[in-house]
Amino acid sequence: MKSFINRLCIGALTIAALLTSPSQSQAGDVTLDGYGSYSLSRNATYIGRGGPAQSGRYRNLGSDYYKSAVIRMDFITNRSFTRSGSLSFELWAMPYYGATSGIICMTRGIGQISGNRSLRKVSASGRAISLDERRFPEFNLFEYTWDGWESSDYLSFSNRVLF
Repeated sequence: MKSFINRLCIGALTIAALLTSPSQSQAGDVTLDGYGSYSLSRNATYIGRGGPAQSGRYRNLGSDYYKSAVIRMDFITNRSFTRSGSLSFELWAMPYYGATSGIICMTRGIGQISGNRSLRKVSASGRAISLDERRFPEFNLFEYTWDGWESSDYLSFSNRVLF
């Protein structure tokens, strides 16, 4: 009888653990690795009604002037043993090299990465906000965890470009 009660308790605890676990993973050790590159078109076009669709942390960045943009990274690596949460790969325009805050120009969702795995030759294209001023580009990687979006890694470029 004690064996049956023990099994019943263990089964109940297992079910309770599964039901209370979050749908997203805890923050893993997800990094940007290798070389990164970007390209921005010279022409900007006005896009109204909320702006172009984005697929990362934000669904749109608002009505504004936008340029076509492509951002690339050699590898995005999950160095932890568990699967990452959903990831947002973003292009930011920073006011100076080394700044800790700037303007989000484009955001793209890239899904999840299994533990100890990498995505190779990651490329995201879309529309980036046109600022009509020179700023320092930066890639930011955010991971969705049970505490919300958390910064995972960044890559700063030391050359100023026209956004």
